[in-house]
Order: sequence, then structure tokens, then C-alpha cells
Amino acid sequence: VHYRLYNADGAPPCKTAFDAGDPFMGRIAATFVPPPHIVASLKRCLANTELVNPTCRDTQLFEDCGRARSPMEDATRLVLLGDAPAALGRTPETAFAFKVVDDLTEREARAVCALDISGRRELEENQYLYFHLYTSAGEDSKSTLAFSTARPAVGRVERFRLAPPVTLATIKCFLALVERNPAYAHAHVYETVTAVEQLAEGEPEHACIVDGSIGSKDTPLVLVRRQEGGLGRVLFESRFLRPSAKVRLHPLVPQFGL
Repeated sequence: VHYRLYNADGAPPCKTAFDAGDPFMGRIAATFVPPPHIVASLKRCLANTELVNPTCRDTQLFEDCGRARSPMEDATRLVLLGDAPAALGRTPETAFAFKVVDDLTEREARAVCALDISGRRELEENQYLYFHLYTSAGEDSKSTLAFSTARPAVGRVERFRLAPPVTLATIKCFLALVERNPAYAHAHVYETVTAVEQLAEGEPEHACIVDGSIGSKDTPLVLVRRQEGGLGRVLFESRFLRPSAKVRLHPLVPQFGL
């Protein structure tokens, strides 16, 4: 049974990763899941595998690698065994998205930080969400996820690292996290650099984000940040830059040897 793990901040590496090129994809033997084979049983099994306490943590399961907009009902029957090649979770392409709705605990965050994700492979161009960073005064400095020295303010992130269901708010929060700048959580977002109107909070549609029709390499999503206040920085650091993890930051934040 293939799956991707998510929390409120994105996709941390899975403890059952089997491919160094994709540490965000995990799998377990279908025989590990106890009967009845329903969503609730699989969620408990995945929670146990990822050392998440299912009795005090809210979890959700999405089909089709998180491309589905709504989580599956706990009582939904699953085909995990037998000759059904098209069954959900049977292949990486049909993997489940297992989401821990609340934040990771300190212990879980430290465990995730210890995993090496440096060997992940290059993906097809449309599998990345491209974004261009600006301040209200002009182009911002280099993105932490820049991929070209010719365009240092343009970054990209694997679309599957955005927690489902993907919204404008989740994109902004994730980019604020990886860019280590809380102002991007409240940025104005434009579909292209030539757009006149900013996107509303209900836009773009979930499907447009996950299928690659928005945020392409040629027309990256544009974020224009406002200057953050002192309180915003304090709240951001208190949540993501935990005192017990001064050397290793939050699992989704690139390491800079601080």
C-alpha cells in the first residue's frame, strides 16, 4: 500500500520510504492492515507506522495522491489484497495521501529532521509549482528554492509536497515556511506577473494547482509580500524555529548550518 505523509505544513519524508529519489513516498505490506479493510483501519495502521498517536491526533486519508479535494469517509471499503491492479494505493501513481491535521510534536519533528532528503530526483517540469518572489518595492532576493542562477527570485517546489486539499492559503503558508519569511503567509498572489487583479482566497481551484495548469515554469505564480512586523516574526519563530531545534530547523525548512 503506497502513501504520502502530510501534516499541516506540507509533506515530511516517510519512515517507510523505499526509494532514495523520492523520500516522500512510503509503502507498507497490505497484509499489515487488520480487517476490516476500511479507511479507518488503514489510517490507524499508517499512524502506527509513522509513530503518530491516532487516539489524540486528527488524521485524514485522501485518494489519488491527494488530488481528491475531500478526505475519504472512515467507513469506506478498500481493496488492498487480490488481483485488482487499479486499486487505490497499489502503485505510486495511485498512492493514498495520509494527513495528520494538527502540527507535529517536538519529538516527531526531531525524528523527521534526522532523515536525509538530499538525494531526491529531478521531476518532470509540470510536477513542480513555480513561483516568483517580490516585495512591494521590486523583485525579492534569492529564493531558498531557486533552481537557476539566472532567475534567483524564482523558486519551485514539488506539487505533491503541498498538503491536500491545496488552497491559496496552504501555498502561502508553505512558502513562508520554506522561505523562512512569515510575510509570505500574507502575501498578495497573482496568477502571472502581468495580472492586474490578485487571486482571491478561494482561488485558484484545487485541481488547477495539482494538475500543473497554474504556476508553470514560463508563468510562475507571483507572490508580493508586505513588510512583516515584529510580532509576525516572533509568532513565526515560536511555531517553526523551536528552541529545542536551534541547529536543525523545522523539517520542511532548508538547513543553512545555523
